[in-house]
Formats: sequence, structure tokens, C-alpha cells
Amino acid sequence: MINIQVIDAGSNGIRMAVARADSAEKVIAVKTFREGIRLGQDVFHGGRILESTIAALIAAFKKFKIIGAQNRCHVVRAVGTSAFRDASNGRAVLQRIYRETGIRLEIIGADEEARLIYSAVSRAMNLKGKYSLLVDIGGGSVELTLAGDGKILETQSLKLGAVRLLRMLGAAGEDDQSNYHRLVSEFVATAERNLASMLHGKNVKLCVGTGGNIEALAALREPLLKKKGAGFVTVAEIGAIGRKLQSLSLSDRISRLGLRPDRADVIIPAAIVLHTLLKKLKIDRVAAPGVGLKEGLIYDAAAEFYQKQKEMNRDQALQWAEQLGRKYYYDEKHARAVARHAVKLFEKTKSLHKLAEEHKLILEAAALLHDIGVYVNLSAHHKHTYYLLNAEPIAWLSNRQKAILTNVTRYHRKAFPTVSHEPFKAMPEQDRATVTRLAAILRLANALDAERGLKVKSFRIERKGSKVLIYMTGKGDMLLEKWALKEKGALFESVFGVGIVVGNKKAE
Repeated sequence: MINIQVIDAGSNGIRMAVARADSAEKVIAVKTFREGIRLGQDVFHGGRILESTIAALIAAFKKFKIIGAQNRCHVVRAVGTSAFRDASNGRAVLQRIYRETGIRLEIIGADEEARLIYSAVSRAMNLKGKYSLLVDIGGGSVELTLAGDGKILETQSLKLGAVRLLRMLGAAGEDDQSNYHRLVSEFVATAERNLASMLHGKNVKLCVGTGGNIEALAALREPLLKKKGAGFVTVAEIGAIGRKLQSLSLSDRISRLGLRPDRADVIIPAAIVLHTLLKKLKIDRVAAPGVGLKEGLIYDAAAEFYQKQKEMNRDQALQWAEQLGRKYYYDEKHARAVARHAVKLFEKTKSLHKLAEEHKLILEAAALLHDIGVYVNLSAHHKHTYYLLNAEPIAWLSNRQKAILTNVTRYHRKAFPTVSHEPFKAMPEQDRATVTRLAAILRLANALDAERGLKVKSFRIERKGSKVLIYMTGKGDMLLEKWALKEKGALFESVFGVGIVVGNKKAE
């Protein structure tokens, strides 16, 4: 059994949970904590986190550090979402938090946030055999995730978070709720085409809502509408709840309904956002299972600890890679050959690289996509590949794994990985080592199809002391491939402390 601590630094508050896990799936939440620090108040007005808020953040994280130690947590995962993504000083703040508390805060993208929420929901509800739409209304953004038969199909992020709207409208919003309606309608209208495309031809059987705002709306069915059950709320009920909330003052929402002050003010814009979206999408009911990002973080942390970081579906992942390759008109035959060689090299050099199985799939995807940057320009195409992949949502990878994948493609040729390159420097030391090892393997795999003529049909590897011997069999003399192995093997030799020798015997 392990103890896990997770922290969600959101726009409307900082949430922390401690959980116990017997395995990647057997997880029990033990304690939850919340600090009412509203990052969005600063960021959505001035674009940065203010010094007074930073001080409060550091104090909260010091408290979390003590709680984690008291509960003997083996794993700690902390993430920042929309407000941190938008803050101009977000990365500087997380560095200060790390220096003063030792807790490493990671800023995650909207795709990663959606993946983690989906992970929690898929364990709380049966999403298989149907199309499902997940709606998460946070303080800074609304995350929409379309799932089909237990897999993420598409995600969208809308800057319609409740704190963001509250800050944009200011006090005027309290007096004139039509401002909210108009602003939300305008935002949704700009995204309408993408939303329609997202759901086109999909008969959504289940809509699931996550986040404190939706949970609060579902819980208000009983006190405001005299209807029992907080596990769901209909679109008509959301409209009715919203109107009743608008008839109450802020103090009444707190005293009569028991809402926290930092929930009582954002609940109305959240209700308007949810009501507008559901009507636009023609969805009449939303389930509220009571799970969200922090539960997703707990499951993800448990899975990583037990070396099951994700149930990565190889076929789905490679299908995604091939579709993306075709989008950028890649050389499919060459890409498949390099991927095949890369996987075999990975298997045959395990005693050298000592990497996990998850890295084999990342390497295979990187091999399929290593040359897509040619779509932009042949010159420096390894850099263009890196930029293109960073711009693409990769639902089957975590933020950390995506960084490994993109950097492996970045270093499949030319310069060796170096901390003088900022994206590589920003990675944890362990991940930098993984990138370097995978890039070394990918360079050899690429060399085995140097002429792009699929000449190498098979190869065999032998380890003799400090030498790695490679024997090839195929068409012709394979002179270019033999030369390329020696030329592109320098990184492999440097990383693993071996010399590469191209043998003369045929492969078996």
C-alpha cells in the first residue's frame, strides 16, 4: 500500500487530497483540504499572480508539505490549471513554490486536464458502448471532452470559467444578470461551429458534469426546487435554480443555502454557462458523479507508481500517429520501416537502456512521426516536427509523456540533447535521460533505412564487451546504411559507453 498526495491549484481555490492505494485501481481517498486562494482574481484582471497571492500560495503549500509528511505520502503530484496557464509569471511562481516548499508544481494543458478528469469519471461511471460528453466548469475555463466506447475522441477548451466571467464583468454583473447571459452567449456563438463539428453524427447518450460548480448546482435541487437526489440535474432545473439564485443576495446565498463565499459569487455565472451550453448542444440532463481533476490525479499517480501509468492502447496510439503523419504527407513506407527497426532495437538493447515498456510505445510513435516537419521545410525539419507535435492534442499521453515524445523527435538528428536548449532543460532530470536514450535508438533506426529504399530486411545485434555488433541482411550491399550507422551512432555510443561495429556476417 502507498499513500498519495495530490494538489490541484485551480482558478477559484487550491484543493488537496490524501489517498491510499493498494494497486493502480484500488484507491481510497482519505482526507481532502481546500484553501480559498482565488488565483483567477489576479490573473484574469491583470495577467499575473500578485505578490500577496504568491505569499498565500507558499503558505498553503508549506501546510500541504506538513500534511503530506504526517501522512507519509510516497507520491506527491501537484498541478496548476487555467490561471497558471494564463499568468505571465506562472513559471516563476512555481519555481518559488519549489524553492520554498520542495513541492514541484506542474502547469498542465487543457488536453491533460481533460484526460485526468476523464480518468476519474470513467471509474465512477460506465462510459462504454455509448457516446458521452464530459463538461467541466472551472474558475478559468470550461473543458469539453467527447468520449466514445471508453476512449477520448476529442477535447475542447473554452475560456468561460466562472471566476473569469465574474472578473470580466465586475460588480456590474451582480446587478444586471443579462450581462452574463449576453457575454456567455457571445462566447458560445464563437465556438458554435467547433461544437457542432465535435458532436456531428454523434448520438450523445450521457452528459457528465464535473467541478465544484456543477456539484453545487445538483445539490441545490433539493433546497431550491424541493427535488431529492443530487446525482444529476436537468437543463430546465438549471434554469430554475439560476433564476432563484439571482433573486437572492450574496449574503443570503451564504446564510440560507450554506454556500461558501467563494462559491456563492461564482455559482450564478456557472449556472448560466452550463444552461447555455446544454441548450446549444440540445442536451437535457447532466449527471454529477462527484469526481473531478483531483481524483484523476490520484488514479494517475497510483498508476505511475505501480508502473501502469496508463492503459495505453497500442493500436489506438499508432492509429493516431499514422493519421497525423498522413495529415502532414509523411513518407509512410520509410516511417513504418524506422518504427519497426526502432522497436526491435529497443527490445535487443534492454540491458543497455533499462527503460520501461511505456517508453517503447512512445519511441514507436516518435519513429512514425520523426519526419513530419518536412511538411514545413526540409531544412531543420527535426525542429519543425517538434513544433508541430507540440501544437497537436495527444489524448493518449500525459503532459510528461508528450514532452518526452516531442523531444525525442527533436533530437532524431543533428545536435545532441543539451540543457542549453530551453525545452529540454525544463524537463525533470530523469525524463531528460529517457529522451537521450530514446533519441539514440531512433537515430540508429533511422540509419537502417538511410536510403529510404527499404533495403534492410532484418538485422541481428550482438554484445561483445564494450562493442555492439550489428549484422544486416537485405537488398544489395547496403553501403549507405552501413555508413549511416557509423555516422548516426555517435549519440548511442556516447550515451551507453559502447562502440558500434557493423558486422560482415548476415543476420539470422
